[in-house]
Amino acid sequence: MKNTNKNNNENKSFENGIFRNDREKDNGIDNSFEISYTEHDGILYPDFLLPEQVHYPIGKYGSLRLAFIKEHRKGTYTTLLTQCRLNAYLHDIDTAAKEQVRLITAQLAKSCDINEKLKATDPIEWVAQMNSCKAAAEEIVMDEIIYR
Repeated sequence: MKNTNKNNNENKSFENGIFRNDREKDNGIDNSFEISYTEHDGILYPDFLLPEQVHYPIGKYGSLRLAFIKEHRKGTYTTLLTQCRLNAYLHDIDTAAKEQVRLITAQLAKSCDINEKLKATDPIEWVAQMNSCKAAAEEIVMDEIIYR
C-alpha cells in the first residue's frame, strides 16, 4: 500500500526563530505569513503582541452591560474581547446610557412640573420627585440599552 500523504514542507521553513510559509494563495486563501519565536529553556514561544489600544474608564452602565453580555450574549462578548474592542464598546454604552438617563430625567421632570420654584419652597419634595424621575429614566435605559 502506497503512502498517499504528501509532505508540504517544501513551502515551509523555520530559520533564525522565524517560521515562514511561502505558499501564496491556495484555493483563494492567503497562506503567506511569518511568525517569530523566542526560545526560553529550549522551548519556542511565539512573539504575539496585542495591538495598542486606548483604555477608557467604565462606569455603572458599562459594568452592567459587561455582566449582561458575559452571561447572556457570550458570542458578542467573545468577539469584542478577541477583536480588542470590548473596552471601547463598553465606554460607548456607558456614555450613551448616561446621556439618555439625563435627557429622560429632564423630560420627566418637566412633564411633572418639577421646577426651581418647588426646589426653593419644598426641597425634600423636590428631591423625592427628582429621584422618582431618575429611577423611571434608569428603568427605561436598562430595558432599551443595557439589557437588549
